[in-house]
Amino acid sequence: MDKYIEIKKLSNPERAFQRLENEFIDIMYPDHFSNGSLIMLVDVGIDPNKTEHIVWLKELLDKVLPEIGEADYFLTPYTPEN
Repeated sequence: MDKYIEIKKLSNPERAFQRLENEFIDIMYPDHFSNGSLIMLVDVGIDPNKTEHIVWLKELLDKVLPEIGEADYFLTPYTPEN
């Protein structure tokens, strides 16, 4: 089963998608965006329900998203609707 995180409260999810498209390809990959959020597919070794994994992913994203003006965002686990 695929696992996802949601990056919420982005001012420009499309730009974030483009910036992250090839950044962390071995760890997470942009899947789609909508309504101010970006959905990222995460590696099988990452558990989006573990706080320490979310904190680690946030630290990685904090290195690149501020470059495009995104600083006030947060991460949550995401379960796709069928």
